[in-house]
Amino acid sequence: MSIIKIPDLGGASSVTVIEILVQPGDTVVKDQPLVTLESEKATMEVPASEDGVVETILVTLNQSVQEGDEMMALKEAANETPPSEEIPPVENKTVASSTTIHQVLAPDMGSAGAATVIEILVKPGDSVTKEQGLVTLEGEKATMEIPAPIDGEIRKI
Repeated sequence: MSIIKIPDLGGASSVTVIEILVQPGDTVVKDQPLVTLESEKATMEVPASEDGVVETILVTLNQSVQEGDEMMALKEAANETPPSEEIPPVENKTVASSTTIHQVLAPDMGSAGAATVIEILVKPGDSVTKEQGLVTLEGEKATMEIPAPIDGEIRKI
């Protein structure tokens, strides 16, 4: 088991937990966002430092935390194939793959020029349908949700 701690806060003495993106029992991959923290000046997501399964969440919504505080306990992910079970060899067959990768880009923000990602609504491995929200962006004057352009599976954020 490993403990994920609140990282360097860039000079802030404390921050507030504004979103918990996982639940106990969830399988997470390295760099997947776990929680969202907010200071007076910025919002940041804390990613998983390794692959694993969320065992315990040690913070709560609206809790004030500091650098080094324990945030979450991860345990090693269970091996999907028991070691005693052998996987049969693959025969030489041609397998057609129809996987197409679609990259979803941020839209033109017009005169605002830039926006901040304030919420990620999906994680790698999630199945999504066309028009389902993927992320929420916040500009100077508006907040917008970016939808999935097609049905598919999230591969990478």
